[in-house]
Amino acid sequence: MKTHPKTIRTRRNRYLLLVMLVLIVGALTYAGYWWHYCRFRVVSHNAFITGNLIPVEADATGIVTQVLVEESQYVNKGDLLVRLDAHRAQTALGQSRGELGQVVREIGAVFPRTGKCVKNLMPARPGLPACATM
Repeated sequence: MKTHPKTIRTRRNRYLLLVMLVLIVGALTYAGYWWHYCRFRVVSHNAFITGNLIPVEADATGIVTQVLVEESQYVNKGDLLVRLDAHRAQTALGQSRGELGQVVREIGAVFPRTGKCVKNLMPARPGLPACATM
C-alpha cells in the first residue's frame, strides 16, 4: 500500500498549519498576559535597581531611645526619625564648653604678650611710621 505523494504533501501541510496555529495562539496568549500583568512589573536578577534611594546619615551619634518612623514610610526633609539618649549629648556639651573656656583663656593670655613684644621692638626700630604699631 503505497501512499500518493500528493496526500503526503497535504498531510504534511495540515500538520505544519496546526503547529503554526498553536504557536500563534501561544504567542498571542503570552502577549495578552504581558500586556495586562507584566508590562509595569520590574524584575531584577542581579539586585541592582534605580530609584529614589537616599542614604540617611546621622548628624550626631548616640544610643537610640525611640524610633519614630516605620520601615518604608515616606518622610520629609527635617522630620524627626529617632530620639537619642540625652545624657551623652549633655556630657559632650559640657566637655565642649570646658574646651572652649580653655581656648579663650589661652587666647586672652597671648594678646598681652603680643602687645609687650611690640612695645619692646618699637624703640629698636625708630624708622617705623606711627601707623605700623598695634
